[in-house]
Amino acid sequence: HQSENDFDMSFRILRYIVFIWTDYAAQQEKLHKGITKSKAFLYPPILPIVYYEGTSTWSAPLNFKNRVFLSDVFGDYIPSFNYLVVPLNKYSKQDLIEKNDELSLIFLINQLQSSSEFHDLKDIPKEYTEHLTDNTPDYLLKIIGKVIAVLLHKLNVPDEEVYDITDQ
Repeated sequence: HQSENDFDMSFRILRYIVFIWTDYAAQQEKLHKGITKSKAFLYPPILPIVYYEGTSTWSAPLNFKNRVFLSDVFGDYIPSFNYLVVPLNKYSKQDLIEKNDELSLIFLINQLQSSSEFHDLKDIPKEYTEHLTDNTPDYLLKIIGKVIAVLLHKLNVPDEEVYDITDQ
């Protein structure tokens, strides 16, 4: 999540990608010694996404190559990838409810800016929450509950009310 433009985001994402692939390779080596040196070994794809909560338009370069000096000359030798920016402030409460999935619920909670807005959650249609609880595996519901609890605690929502929401 980003709340403001970060012109170094493409470099940060490059580091994250390298960390993920390094960890993946180490895990695969533990399972199959020497696998990473074989022709058949491939790294998994990574789709870099930035969830942007800011109010201004994202203007940082979306391609890492655009942050490297003389990239027009050395372009073939510079890592090149794009990342997606999801402008969360462009989604209304209704847009998120219509998505009717687990991530939309987290985004709904994350859009709250104060504990007074917390009571707006009671306006979420019962069908929405019923659909999520009926169609989401229990382990994922527990994780979502924990994420929501953290977000609500950041807004200073009283523990009892947090429990009422996350226990549903």
